[in-house]
Amino acid sequence: MQDLLLLLFLLLLAFQAVKFLVFEWWRRRRLEPPGPFPWPLLGNAAQLGRAPHLAFGRLAATYGSVFQLRLGRWPVVVLSGERAIREALIRQGAVFAGRPPFP
Repeated sequence: MQDLLLLLFLLLLAFQAVKFLVFEWWRRRRLEPPGPFPWPLLGNAAQLGRAPHLAFGRLAATYGSVFQLRLGRWPVVVLSGERAIREALIRQGAVFAGRPPFP
């Protein structure tokens, strides 16, 4: 009987942990710019290939002028197009003035 109760408790605990992780992933993903789904550990680095400027053009056609990639575990927001770049660098320049640590 105790083994069954322990098993039920562990299953309930595992279910709650998975539910929490999925909810956190969904909440973070909803607040981020759109972008392709990253590979584990590599991110989207393999999708860029030898000509990243062409890959950025294809991704901009798919996801719009502001999209996000992951290079390894680091999120990278890409601006494509005059309007998005002007908005980020001129109108909101103070917000984008700093540089994050990136190895």
